[in-house]
Amino acid sequence: MTDNFSYQHVFARTNQFPERNAIYAQGKYHSYNDLNKHIEYVYNQLCLSNIEANRIAVICSDDFWTVATICAVLKYGAAYVPILLNSPIERQNYIIEDVQPDLILAQSENNQLQSVPTLKISFEDISFPKNINLVPRVNSSEAFVLYTSGSTGKPKGVPVPKNGLDHCFEWMFDYFKFDENDRFLQPFHWTFDISVFSFLVPLSLGACCYLLPQSGVRSLVILDCLIKYRITVVCLVPSIISLTQKYLPKLKSVDLRYSLFGGEALYNNSAKLWQNTFPNAQIVNMYGPSETTIYMSYYKWNFESAVKESLNNIVP
Repeated sequence: MTDNFSYQHVFARTNQFPERNAIYAQGKYHSYNDLNKHIEYVYNQLCLSNIEANRIAVICSDDFWTVATICAVLKYGAAYVPILLNSPIERQNYIIEDVQPDLILAQSENNQLQSVPTLKISFEDISFPKNINLVPRVNSSEAFVLYTSGSTGKPKGVPVPKNGLDHCFEWMFDYFKFDENDRFLQPFHWTFDISVFSFLVPLSLGACCYLLPQSGVRSLVILDCLIKYRITVVCLVPSIISLTQKYLPKLKSVDLRYSLFGGEALYNNSAKLWQNTFPNAQIVNMYGPSETTIYMSYYKWNFESAVKESLNNIVP
């Protein structure tokens, strides 16, 4: 590998690029200095909680709070368990009961999740303790635990180890030529493993991560963000192409450098349609179940060779 990159590079970049934009969320840019300040705040609260928390559930929204809080949990040494704020309360309770987290982090009080201690974290009035040597009490081998939809109808928890995440990151930075000038789009729910790629990779580089707005038709919002914010790196599910195909011929963007697809079958005719709109994007078909840490195989797409190597028009 060219560099021993890991997810822990996030914490180096917050100091190396303090003035660069780290996150764009809800119409506002947040610098790395701002991100670092909020990570430190949550980290301090965790250290002061006196709870030995190896697994910490985070009640997530598509906002800056969620990014800073997840990063703080990782810095603290615990594994984060994302639970979507807008998901049914029955699902939230099921995950809590199944994963048995030691602590829940939330932006507001939630009286419906009472089985586990909840720490309310607010960014409205940040203050830092002085002259206190804050040391975390945990060092979990897990990076996160994601709950998929589950083939049985019940969510299934998948724990992913930190060394698996490190190996994945080392490969990504060796194979893809990402840099601090890239602009990544994070279009996924936090319970989908590709979200880990979409926000931790840019923060490990000193690049900017754009969170998807919460309103509007999701597929059209994604397309709008790609054009409007001149996104250079994105990972999507292939169905985005069929959902937006009537708009694609009317659009053109030369900014997109990498267009990674995963989660579903990618068809050659769909990939060709996408490339016509984003001619400078290298399309890569990715695959990997959550258990193997985001990705485990890839296929660098080229229309001519893919046609010969495909089966039933499905890209390898």
